[in-house]
Amino acid sequence: MPRMSTRASTRATRVPLRAKRASEPHAPPETRQARTPGEQTPTMLEAVQFYDVIHQEACRKYKTEEAKQTVIYKWIASTVNPSLHQSTLEQIRKETGKREVSLRKIAKTLKGSFSPGMMIMTAEISTVYVNHWAEAKLANTHPDKWVEKWYTVYQKAKTYDINEIKGPNAIRDFIHAVGTQFDPTWARAKLVKMIEHNDNLPTDFTLKSIADEFMRYHKATKMFEPSMGIQ
Repeated sequence: MPRMSTRASTRATRVPLRAKRASEPHAPPETRQARTPGEQTPTMLEAVQFYDVIHQEACRKYKTEEAKQTVIYKWIASTVNPSLHQSTLEQIRKETGKREVSLRKIAKTLKGSFSPGMMIMTAEISTVYVNHWAEAKLANTHPDKWVEKWYTVYQKAKTYDINEIKGPNAIRDFIHAVGTQFDPTWARAKLVKMIEHNDNLPTDFTLKSIADEFMRYHKATKMFEPSMGIQ
């Protein structure tokens, strides 16, 4: 019987193996189920919960801080002169161009207002303003020059927010000053008006408006009565 070669024997052996593998059924491929839109992995869920807690804590701290700032705002407003407080807010808003004013900015600006240098200047302006009333009583004081100087001192007084230019007393002081030598008749009429209003003066009855009115009246009467008063 003829002997088969080794190569032919190997080839004959491989064929049945290939056929066997080909005949075996293939396992179906694994199918990956699609995740629904609302389905979250545990990691994502934990992240959402974590940030939710962080958000709630941030809101709580914000409300607490906001409440504290409101208390401090009210405290500052109650410890300074209302006019100074308002002028400070207006100054800051003008500088920053913003409506919101921070506590730090308010404190810094007010600190500057109460610095030693500022207090000295305020006292000096108050003295100059009060002394100006005395000049109106001098016989050689010219009304026009006195009022012109008063306007200059008044502007400085506004800058330093002195008490001598506030309220009905400031208006009354001006009327008394110009009524001593310059125009007693005009002054008496204005004092009567103040009494009629019981110091609850109209909004247009201010120190500045009274000064403007006196200047207009004085110039008008000077034209028609040159022999009266100091010319």
